[in-house]
Formats: sequence, structure tokens, C-alpha cells
Amino acid sequence: MLSKETFERQLQNLRLFYKNDNSWVYWLDWDNDVAYRKHIDCAYKLYTVVSSNRLKLTVLGGTEIRKNKELISAFGITAATGVQDGITSLYGASAAMDRYQQVNRPNDEAANPDTTYTPVDGGSILSEREWTPIMNDSLIIGAAAAKQYLALSLTPLEQLKWDRMNAHKITKYKVAASQFKGGEEPVKEAWREFFNENHSMFFGANGIPRVFTRELLGLISFGYKAEISYHQIGFRPPEVSKEPNFGTYVSTLRDVYFEANTLTSRKLITVKLSKFFFGSPDKLAKVENPLASYKTLKDDPLAPYRTLG
Repeated sequence: MLSKETFERQLQNLRLFYKNDNSWVYWLDWDNDVAYRKHIDCAYKLYTVVSSNRLKLTVLGGTEIRKNKELISAFGITAATGVQDGITSLYGASAAMDRYQQVNRPNDEAANPDTTYTPVDGGSILSEREWTPIMNDSLIIGAAAAKQYLALSLTPLEQLKWDRMNAHKITKYKVAASQFKGGEEPVKEAWREFFNENHSMFFGANGIPRVFTRELLGLISFGYKAEISYHQIGFRPPEVSKEPNFGTYVSTLRDVYFEANTLTSRKLITVKLSKFFFGSPDKLAKVENPLASYKTLKDDPLAPYRTLG
């Protein structure tokens, strides 16, 4: 785990990079020392809360997952500066009441009746009122520092699309077969087709990468491996790794021109994701020499931002 001093020093050193790459974040005054230091304090609080969440699990996915009553009830929510959405607060309060009532009505016939109240906060789904890319990066770095397992949760619409494409394929035989040697490829093919039909999971209509894509690139940079089954995609931490840090994360984002919103950047990102999920660069998009449009590195207008110097 990073100490608070190391955490703050890293973000102070990367302040200019975060400002240049995220100028659209108008609600944080990047040039105000007091405001930026306060934001770092909030980010460190989130970092520590995430790394010690009760389920040792972080759930990733689209915006809708933090507004889903069933997911909030099952996994809980986490935040450092308050909950982001009113509906999330409402569902969180409802889940807290349900849990409290369950504790007061334990099943006495059970071998291990549950009589311990588990708060909804300190859970696995991020809902952060003062959200910025720094806060989101703190989420991933905190989870990676604690070597947590992470899982993708589909939104209700994505789940509907998955069911339409694959529900008829899932039988007892096929699910069992997927656990044996040679049974993995049909599973990967199902997800490959699904991702290619639902590219909006990774990029918005304007071509800008989604937060989920940023999170995946962070996991890649920290050595995580994707685990694919018919029912779920999870992300397992490496057994041995260096301390996850902001410098590594930002370098990974800049290597693919994450904030550029160009065809080149989208190709570079897609290649990384394809290798991560399927072990091959061309499973999500055909990409050949994505930097061919630049004769030399000097011709690349983003060359100064490819490294941290």
C-alpha cells in the first residue's frame, strides 16, 4: 500500500499531465494549490476505503450499475466524498434497512444463522460525488494494491443483449464442457461476438473512450489477467507484482493517446483490449501498423505526451 506521503507526491508530480489530459474536468481547479491538495486527500481516502472493502471485490461496468437496486443490495457502494446520485442513495438506504431487518429475523434453524449487520457502505460499486479521473484511477490502484479480484457487471440493457445472443447456448452440458481443456474457445468466441456487437461498452458515440476502458487499461498495466466464462468476466491479480502507482497508470494511458479521440488512439486501445481478453490483437478490430500515418515520431503531434519524461 502507498503511504499518504507517497500517494500525494505522485499526484503532485503528475499534476500537469492530469490537467492537460483532462481539461474537460471543469469542476476541479487544477491551478489552485489548496483545491488540488484537498482533492488528493479525497482520492487517498477512496484509495484506502477501496483497498479494504468488505467483499475484497470491486465491480466494474457502465454508469447504470451504480443505479441498480439489486446490485447495490448485493455488493454495496463505496465513496469518499458522498454518493454521486440521488437514486443510489435511496437504494443504498433501502438495502441498509433490508439488511438490518434480516439480522433481527435470523433463521434459527440454519446451521450458521446470520446475526451480523453488514453496512452497505464500504462496498464494491463506486459512486463518488467528487468524481474525476484521479478518483477513478485511485479506485483501480487501491483495488490492485490489495490484490482484489474485479468483475464486470453488465448493465440491464447489455444483459438483455447478451441473453438474446447467448442464452440459448447455455446448457448444463456446455457450461460443464467449458471447464475442460478445449472448452474455453467457444466461451471466448461468444464474448468476442458480444463485444464486437456492443462496442459502446468501450467507446461513446463520439468515439471518446469510456471510463470502463480506462479501468481496463489500468488493470493491464498492473498485470491483471482476464478470466472468461459463460456467466462472467473477471480480472485476477498477478501473484507477484510491483506496487501499483499513478506513474505506471498514466504512462499506459498516454502510450495509447487515451485522451486524443482519434482513429489512431482507438486502434491502439482496441489492440490492447483484444490482447487482454483474447490473446490476439485482431479479435476486436483489424489493426495494421496503426502509427503508419506518422512518418517519424517528430511528425506525431502528441509525441511530447507519450512519456512522463
